[in-house]
Amino acid sequence: MNNLLKIEKNYTKNRIQLKKKTFILLVISFVILNFFLSFVINISSTTKKIENSYFFTADLRSNLNEEEKNKTEVEVLNIEGVKKVRYLSKEEAFKNLQFQLDIAIPKGENPLSDSLLIYFDSPARLEKIQENLENNQNIKEVFIDANFIAYKEREMKFYKLILVSVILGMTLPSMAMIYYIFYNAVSIEFLNNVDIIHDERVNAARSKKVNLLPFTAASIVGTLIFFNGYIYIREQMLKISSKYLILSLGEIILIEGLIILMINILIWVNPLKLKKVFREES
Repeated sequence: MNNLLKIEKNYTKNRIQLKKKTFILLVISFVILNFFLSFVINISSTTKKIENSYFFTADLRSNLNEEEKNKTEVEVLNIEGVKKVRYLSKEEAFKNLQFQLDIAIPKGENPLSDSLLIYFDSPARLEKIQENLENNQNIKEVFIDANFIAYKEREMKFYKLILVSVILGMTLPSMAMIYYIFYNAVSIEFLNNVDIIHDERVNAARSKKVNLLPFTAASIVGTLIFFNGYIYIREQMLKISSKYLILSLGEIILIEGLIILMINILIWVNPLKLKKVFREES
């Protein structure tokens, strides 16, 4: 009798230890998943900033009045492929030039013209945009920095390659790992009760049900741990250099929260694959 009680006690202890280990593994897995998700969100943000940075300059004729300048700006903005137009006075351009050259030049020697900074969505449309501008009588000359645009294209391809690599090589495997840990927890629970609950469907439903709340709790704990770590790492990186394009927690929290919520919903409402696995195990 004492041996039976001892065996039962050890069995219960082992089950509790196994549940603790499973919970810790899920917490760690969600921390890792959130890290890769934040990486994806930050890279996506960077690629959007690069997309919005394609621009060139068009100088206006010197004899234009304010009304003609405004009209030209609207006409340029209506060209297909143009995303944004910003008027740049010759005085502002002159100040920028002095800042870049780090020298002081007398105002009376300003050789620059009023101009438009034209932001466009794709280099593929650049030639067509240029043709439209050259047909505009108020545009004196168009300046396109081919090297700058080529550099931005290479930069865009580089970040997109990283983005795809992180999603396929890290984020999706992390999700698969989380599902695998949950599946094993449910399977072990199912097998531990095969001799007690003979109805396979009832056993399967119960085995999944008792693991749902720990799964959700682990996802919340793992996500909160990551958020605290993200704040610290971001602060340290910005201390090293303010040039790092790292989003704030407020900018990523909604997207990451929605993804974690969707994972929980899928686990809670989708028992079909689990049933198939249970049949194979039994």
